Amino acid sequence: MNRVIVEYKTQNTWNDMFQMLRRHKESKGDFFVSKKYEENGIALGEWLYRQQLNKKRGNLNSIYARRLEDIDVVWKLDSARWGENFRMLQRYKEHKGDCNLPFNYKEN
Repeated sequence: MNRVIVEYKTQNTWNDMFQMLRRHKESKGDFFVSKKYEENGIALGEWLYRQQLNKKRGNLNSIYARRLEDIDVVWKLDSARWGENFRMLQRYKEHKGDCNLPFNYKEN
């Protein structure tokens, strides 16, 4: 009985996080979030990172993997980091007018 409850909670939490990720893509246009990214106090970036890592290690449930693939999640972590950094550069340019980021620049 306890196993059923734990599996339900895990699946329900996964589905909740998946829906949050889907909404994030709809509003922002991509999945490039840092590992530390939070949305409404929920660690969406950490969750996405774990899905990518589990996929890389062969530990991601195939149904979950297919659902993430259906919404075009990037599996290669390096590609995701590159995209994340590029988006940061775009935001910096919009704000400062150039692409001359200081070496130790961090977004707020």
